[in-house]
Amino acid sequence: MEGAFTLVVTCQKCGVRNRLPDISIHSLYRCGSCGATLKTLPLTTKTAAKKELIAEFIQALDEEIQAIKTGKGSTAVRVSDGQLIREEAGFFLYSFTLESFLTAPDDTPVDIKVGDSRYPGRLIQSRGMEVIVGVKQDIGSFVPEALLITNLHFLPEMLKKKFEAILEQGQVTYSSPSEADFSLANLVFEGGFGWRGNIELVFDESELNKSQRKAVEATQSRQLTIVWGPPGTGKTKTLAYVVGCFVKRGMRVLVVAHSNAAVDEVTEKIAEVLRDTEYYRRGQIVRLGVCGEKLKDKFVSLERIVEEFSSALKQEQQRLERRRREIEGELENIRLVMSKIDRRKGLSRQLVESHLELDRISAYSSELEVKLRQKEAFVEELLGKLKQAESSSRVKRFFLGLNPTKIREELEKELVEVEDLKKKLNECEGRRSLIETQKIALMSTLEGVQREINELLGKLNVSEAEIREKWEKLKGELEEIQQKLNEIQKQLEEIRKKILAEARVICTTLTKTFSDKEFPDTPFDVLVVDEASMAPMPYLYWALSKCRRFAIIAGDFFQLPPICISDEEMAKKWLGRSIYTLLNVDRVASATRDERVRLLDVQYRMNPEISGVVNELFYENKLKDAEETKGRMVKEGISNSPLTIIDTSSASPWCNRLRSGSRINIYSA
Repeated sequence: MEGAFTLVVTCQKCGVRNRLPDISIHSLYRCGSCGATLKTLPLTTKTAAKKELIAEFIQALDEEIQAIKTGKGSTAVRVSDGQLIREEAGFFLYSFTLESFLTAPDDTPVDIKVGDSRYPGRLIQSRGMEVIVGVKQDIGSFVPEALLITNLHFLPEMLKKKFEAILEQGQVTYSSPSEADFSLANLVFEGGFGWRGNIELVFDESELNKSQRKAVEATQSRQLTIVWGPPGTGKTKTLAYVVGCFVKRGMRVLVVAHSNAAVDEVTEKIAEVLRDTEYYRRGQIVRLGVCGEKLKDKFVSLERIVEEFSSALKQEQQRLERRRREIEGELENIRLVMSKIDRRKGLSRQLVESHLELDRISAYSSELEVKLRQKEAFVEELLGKLKQAESSSRVKRFFLGLNPTKIREELEKELVEVEDLKKKLNECEGRRSLIETQKIALMSTLEGVQREINELLGKLNVSEAEIREKWEKLKGELEEIQQKLNEIQKQLEEIRKKILAEARVICTTLTKTFSDKEFPDTPFDVLVVDEASMAPMPYLYWALSKCRRFAIIAGDFFQLPPICISDEEMAKKWLGRSIYTLLNVDRVASATRDERVRLLDVQYRMNPEISGVVNELFYENKLKDAEETKGRMVKEGISNSPLTIIDTSSASPWCNRLRSGSRINIYSA
């Protein structure tokens, strides 16, 4: 891009053409011939937001939120075949196959439910039946099946709160550069033209065709330019040159799109156009957010740029994190040793208690045996007396005091006591046997625990006496490492903030302009919106408030409009219509008459027989075919014609309508 063009402005007073310096951020330049002031930039005056408009945005967002919460928007869909792609920007990126279509904007917060576990994350990209999700933690290299739960109301609620805060502030008095400036947003939404200059671009060499060059030139001279880019007309490349021109003039550019895929595509083109400039080499072209595969190796990813400019810090961080993991492993082993030592103490106590219990049982058994012998002797004595009484006469029994009845009663009593003593002795023997068995098991377990303790102590290379001291030492080292890691993290965050604050170009999704904490406060000079038809207007208004001078709205009004779930009037007005409808450039006739619109009129994608259908049915034959498209053919084996129409009526095709309002037909291209 270096030296690819020259900025020239014609003096309105004397007609002399003046070359502007590359860095022409100042608005006051004078003609080299007559000294008159040259119109090179719009003057900027900070303006508050339109209260009535903000109030309508709030109502529209609230109607959409309520529709989502009452179930009009699907919030859960089954996914399968989850493959871990890579780790980036604090997320583990997984690619899943969708069971049914998903209608949720990129950057929507999600939960991945695997079994009974839920893992928070973010929707990165959804294309057809494939979805890429960033999960906050590693859930494995392969996830066979999961439930993807989307929080569709999170982003509109966040923007609604920001608009409510603006209304609560009332008339804004600006005191710092970080405060929102709605002058450009108001100009666009009022349908105005804004400042118009007469800057020309004199290209030394260019890959751009005439309509593309005119579009680029218009963006430099008009405060609002609508770049109308039908499919295949080189819109993305044109926008890359637009950005390059503004950067060369020393301006700061914010590039946004509705989806991450679109942001990646335009970022890639910008990187190609600016790859030989200092801005690219210094890491001043930044992709904020998770990059796609094509960008992961380019020097535009915020993660890659941070890594480049903080390599020493990163190396130290990695070294400390390795040591932290080592210490945590050692502490876990020490914790395990100490738990086993505690267990050994418990087992030892149980063993001592077993010995004591056995001693108590032995003493008790001895006592019972003595009593049993005494009782058995007494029973023998009673049996003798009973025998004598039964063999003696009544007189003799009287004089000897032998009463057979009483002797029998006493004998029965003693025999019961003898049986009771024998039963107790048997119970003691059973208890002794049980405790002996338990004691043997305890001794075996104790020996096993001691072996485990010895093995762990061997691994740790420390004695049992030193284990507590080792624990305290490692805990202290871990605290020091964590403090150092916290300090490094603060430094890395400062580096990230500095990179974003000094970036000449930041490419990101619309939603990140109000939802990402890292989005810089430093204002931009230019907003470039790609795929503008899909941009919800409240989101676009907010993004415009971050920029002061120029707005470029790019896309095609024939593309899909924003997705609106609510059926309420205000929601449909501001969330269901595109910016093209608001600006009255949503038809070919009105768009071609509008001075703000620049049509890219050469298509490079389709064979003329195919483009002819599109050109006639939609674009009223405004498009031309590039020469190289005439020989573009795909040999599909069905016909020799570039355009083949197949009747699918025999396949009984059906059309289904999703709850979001979109229709799908699996038999159609």
